[in-house]
Amino acid sequence: MKGVASVFAWLALVGLMAVLAYGLHGYFSARADASALSLRADSLIAQRHGPKDLGPGRMEQLLLVEDPGFVSHNGTDWTTPGSGLTTLTQSLGKQVGFQRFRPGLQKIRLVGYAMGLESRLSKRQILALYLDTIWMGRGPRGPMVGFFNASATVFGRPPWALKQRE
Repeated sequence: MKGVASVFAWLALVGLMAVLAYGLHGYFSARADASALSLRADSLIAQRHGPKDLGPGRMEQLLLVEDPGFVSHNGTDWTTPGSGLTTLTQSLGKQVGFQRFRPGLQKIRLVGYAMGLESRLSKRQILALYLDTIWMGRGPRGPMVGFFNASATVFGRPPWALKQRE
């Protein structure tokens, strides 16, 4: 009986090490991607497609709804009620770090990827990339990706020019 227990303990240890390795793979992949993502984010911000360009108070509204702990977390948030354990950084990671994200085991790599992004990019850069890559649904001319694209497609003007009800 002692031998069976030690085999299970060994298998559990190997499994834990595999999970950790998969998460670290995501972390180091994000760090490798960070230079290009940083340049892309800075370009978006220069084009007035950053978080401040949504309009007064709108980024704060978005964070309150989507990721209240954004300013203080490291890419993961295990404590905020209603966050669904997915952060804006993880949502960004799904778009830029995976060809096709599938829930389940890939969540382990995604958590590592989000933490890697947070270690290299500023919160402002992460938000600019998020705003540019988030799925916004189907529009009049097909799929819409990004807040600024959706605003231009649906309303014909940038988010900062929209009325609050829009």
